[in-house]
Amino acid sequence: MSTPAPENTGTPQDAALPPADRTDRWWEDLAGGRNRLRGRAHLHSDAPALNLDGTWDFRYGTRADGTDLGEPGEIAVPGLWRLQGHGAPQYTNVVYPIPMDVPHVPDENPTGHYSRTVAVPADWTDSLASGAKVSLRFQGVDSAAKVWIDGTEIGVTSGSRLTQEFDVTDSLSAPGEHRLDVRVVQWSANTYVEDQDMWWASGIFRSVDLLLRPAGGIHDLATHADFDPATGRGTLTATAYDADGGIVPATVRIPELGIEATADGTEIAAGEVSPWSAESPRLYEASVSTDAGTETVTLKLGFRRVEVDGEIFRVNGERIVFRGVNRHEADPVVGRTQHLENQDLDVALMKRQDNLNAVRTSHYPPHQRFLEVCDEAGMYVICEGDFETHGFHVDSTWGEDGTGAAERPAADDRFRPMLCERSERFVPRDRNHASIVMWSIGNEASTGPVTEAMIETVRATDPTRPVIYEQDYRAETVDVFSLMYPTHDETEQIGHRALTEEYREKLIGMPRTTWAWTRARRASAPTSRRCRRCRSPSCGSSTRMRWATAPAR
Repeated sequence: MSTPAPENTGTPQDAALPPADRTDRWWEDLAGGRNRLRGRAHLHSDAPALNLDGTWDFRYGTRADGTDLGEPGEIAVPGLWRLQGHGAPQYTNVVYPIPMDVPHVPDENPTGHYSRTVAVPADWTDSLASGAKVSLRFQGVDSAAKVWIDGTEIGVTSGSRLTQEFDVTDSLSAPGEHRLDVRVVQWSANTYVEDQDMWWASGIFRSVDLLLRPAGGIHDLATHADFDPATGRGTLTATAYDADGGIVPATVRIPELGIEATADGTEIAAGEVSPWSAESPRLYEASVSTDAGTETVTLKLGFRRVEVDGEIFRVNGERIVFRGVNRHEADPVVGRTQHLENQDLDVALMKRQDNLNAVRTSHYPPHQRFLEVCDEAGMYVICEGDFETHGFHVDSTWGEDGTGAAERPAADDRFRPMLCERSERFVPRDRNHASIVMWSIGNEASTGPVTEAMIETVRATDPTRPVIYEQDYRAETVDVFSLMYPTHDETEQIGHRALTEEYREKLIGMPRTTWAWTRARRASAPTSRRCRRCRSPSCGSSTRMRWATAPAR
């Protein structure tokens, strides 16, 4: 339940900026953010919210410490400063636009300092007195930001396309208006894992909100609506969590199915249901309410089953062939900033005019509305994490670097906490969407122990969907083999399991330099089949997946 904040008229543009601290190079911190709340689902709640989008005060500079910020002006939020008169977007494909010197970035670093006033609405007072909290939510900031309220540091963001929330209850406890400052840098440690072959442009490019979080409310919600194609019946599990990860006493309701049951993870029989698919995207209106009456969230659930059955991908027992595309968030006017119209239009073009049924969110989690539209219109979604390191990448498919390179985040343990946290954050945000049938950890970032840890993090967070990662050319860790840019002839060879010697050597050669660390370890324990659910080669489950598509045998 969101309302727009009053116009930003209370902050003098010449008000004092937060003091510069030249000893704190927060933008080069590989730990990944400061003081953020744990990741959670994006929920439609009846708890009050104050939208902070609109015109903010803005200063532009070229140093991340803020020592050379220019004259004050105004800027639209959400938006990208390079499309609002401050520089111009820059495109790169493989090579980083900055020298590679992990975790450092150049001192000359385009920086935008955003400011505005914010006041807690008067009608939140009683809830706050009863133990409610106030959180500040950023849905997308490129590439990292430090946040202050009244000159006191609140925290640091990490992950440009990931939602970040901060507890600001104490900072906003005094009555009246408060000054909110957000300093955004273009280059940061995040840049090294966000090299997604796209236009580089920075800013607060998704919405900012102030949320009232009721005491005993629903911080997170995990649902799984399964469909049994043999019986035509569905089952549902729903679990409501608090901010510490504990289960909140709550009730899930689906009036159309007569469901009213405890949302504690217990499986609920839904009876006969109409399944969700891209061809027939049937959704059921659902709600989850705390038993204490503190909060209700609403969502649309689709009952469907996703399986990797041998070499066949099935939805609701039926073989599915993807007719899909990759989609970057791109608009000719506002760039990566999204609005309702451009997301609805994209899905309409794909579904109605191009006869597509699938989309991969290349190469980061999309704006929430896009997934909602895919649920409603019927699109199979491969939802991808915010991860690509093409500048490090040894991809000899195109002969970029045939010599090999040892330095890459996939094999650099310094990146493990950041990248696993990203995986742990983006999956809960989106897992309640029926349209998502597969997770991808990212794109063009090589392989190594860190990417393996990311894949296992995704599985631990949501074991109900397969995981894909194109760079795992031998499909030793993921659930589905994939390969970018094969020719029609090469695709036919893979389909017929009849590889020419030339093509076999090409496929073996692509991962050779980056997989040296794994080949010796795994050669002693080859396996061709594993259970998708428990990962065991000896499991008796009938739902099994085949690794035989890996052509290197």
